[in-house]
Amino acid sequence: MLMFLKSPTTLHVNSSCLELYSTCILKSHVLYTILQRSQHKIISRFILPSSMLAKVTTLLSASFAINAAFSFDDSRPDVDYEIDEDHRLPRSVIMMIPDGTGPNIWALARNMLDPTHKKMLNIDPLFRGSVQTFSNTSLVTDSAASATAYSTGFKTYDSAIGVDTEKRPLGTILEAAQARGMVVGMIVTARVTHATPASFAAHIHNRRLENDIADQYCDNANLDFLLGGGKRHFSDACLAKLEAAGYTITLDKDELAAYRKTNEANGTLRMFGLYEKSHISYEVDRIRGETKAPSLSEMTEHIFAILKNNKRAQKNGFFVMIEGSRVDHAGHSNDAGTMGKEAIEFDNTVSVVKKFVYSNPNVAMISAADHGTGGITLGRDGVYKWEPDPLVKQ
Repeated sequence: MLMFLKSPTTLHVNSSCLELYSTCILKSHVLYTILQRSQHKIISRFILPSSMLAKVTTLLSASFAINAAFSFDDSRPDVDYEIDEDHRLPRSVIMMIPDGTGPNIWALARNMLDPTHKKMLNIDPLFRGSVQTFSNTSLVTDSAASATAYSTGFKTYDSAIGVDTEKRPLGTILEAAQARGMVVGMIVTARVTHATPASFAAHIHNRRLENDIADQYCDNANLDFLLGGGKRHFSDACLAKLEAAGYTITLDKDELAAYRKTNEANGTLRMFGLYEKSHISYEVDRIRGETKAPSLSEMTEHIFAILKNNKRAQKNGFFVMIEGSRVDHAGHSNDAGTMGKEAIEFDNTVSVVKKFVYSNPNVAMISAADHGTGGITLGRDGVYKWEPDPLVKQ
C-alpha cells in the first residue's frame, strides 16, 4: 500500500523483508534496481516513486564512476559531478540501518511496546516487500559485507570494509556525495569504527583493524560529523589531527547539547562525537543513567536541528547514514529484552527522521537492515506461552 503525501520518500529493508515507505506524489517505477545494484536477491517487486530512484541512482552512479577509476594509490578519479538535476527531486538522502533486525524482532518490539496491541510502531504503516541478502562467501552475510554492498553496489566477502573480493578499494555512496559537495555524516550506537559505519567511509581488508579505520577517518577528514562510540580506537595523535582539521570533539550528551546550542542557528557542522570507549551502552542500561552517552534518537535530533540550517546542505544536499547498531549485539547474546528495547529506540529514531522528512522538502529516507540475528521466536501454539511483561520490566 502506497501513501501519497506531499513529502519525500522513505524505504526500509530488513534482513528478509524490504519495507518501502513511499510518501511522494510523483510518477512510480517498478523497482528492481537499488538492491540488485548491491547484489542482493530481490524476492518481491516494489513500487518506488521516481524521486527516490533518481536521487539514489545518481549517487550510486557517482560511486560506480569512482570505482571505475579507483587505483591502489587512492588518487582522486576524474569524474564529472556537475550532473544536471531536476530540482523537484530529493536532493538529500537519509539511510537508516537497523543492524540485525528481521521481521521477528519487529514482532518482539511491537509486543514489548504494547502487549495489548493498541499501539503501533512508527515503522508499522510503512512496510513493503522483501529482500534476501547474502555475501560473496556466505549465505548469511556479516555486517561488513552487507554494508559494503549497500555503500558501493558491489558484493564482497565477509569482513571486507569498502573493498572488493580482491581487496581493492571501492568508492562508496558517502564518498560520492562528499565529492559532489554534499554534507555527509553518520550516527551510530556501535563503535564508529565498527563494520557498518566503516564500510561507508573507510577501506580495509578486515573489519577487526579498527585502529587503522580510525586513522583513515582522521587522515581523510572528509566527514562533516560522526557520532557513536569507540573512543578507544582514536589515538591522541589521531584526535589532534581532527582538531587541527577544525573538528570539535564531544564526549557526552551534555557536550553534544552544548554544541547544538552554539551552532544550530548558523548550521555549522564539523564534529566528532565519541561517547564511550567501546559501543554506546544498551538502551536498557542508558535509561537507568548508567552512561552519559546520548541515545540514537537524541543524537539524530541534535544533528538534524543543526543540519537544517547548514548552508552547504541547503545548496548541495546531504547524505546521512544512521545505524541502530546494538539490536544485532543483543541478538548475538540471545538477550530478548535488550534486543526489543534497542529495536524500539531505533523506531523512536524513525519518528524523528519522519518528522524531519515531512517538514523539509527534497529529502528521501531509505532504511535497510543488513541481516537478522538471534533467530528469536515468540511462542508456538500455546505450547510455549508468550509473556512479554518480564522483558518489558528488564
